[in-house]
Amino acid sequence: MGFRQQTCRKSSIKQAGYRSWAVKRSMKKVGLVLGVVTLLAMLASLVDFWQFGSLKRRAFLIKPGATKVEVQRVLGRPTTVFMPYTGTNFLVWVLSVPSETWAYGSTFDLPSALHGELPLHLRMFRPESNDLTIVFGASGRVAQVIVPSNAP
Repeated sequence: MGFRQQTCRKSSIKQAGYRSWAVKRSMKKVGLVLGVVTLLAMLASLVDFWQFGSLKRRAFLIKPGATKVEVQRVLGRPTTVFMPYTGTNFLVWVLSVPSETWAYGSTFDLPSALHGELPLHLRMFRPESNDLTIVFGASGRVAQVIVPSNAP
């Protein structure tokens, strides 16, 4: 075996060792990133859970006839605001809310993610059944406060 063949063989062994080291290093980075993402998801779920419990307690301070400013002062910004539909699409009109409605609820649900479901709450036409809901009348004042019993 000549000198050139030995050199090529040694360099290919070095390259193979470097590749396996690089793969291990990149897998460690991927594991670290996944761990951080999981930790952040758990933290977001915990914050949502704590905040919603606090919202339920504060919702009892809101009485019918309160203004939007008073509601925001007590509960903060709503998660989603639903406006009544004024267009000509019948299906959307049937699915939407009859008057302005503010929904307060969680945006991320970790237990759903662990069961393989979509962990994000997507509210399209109306609040979800476990959302704290403030319904405003035609005068722009609170007409109804809906505090769910099955909230997390």
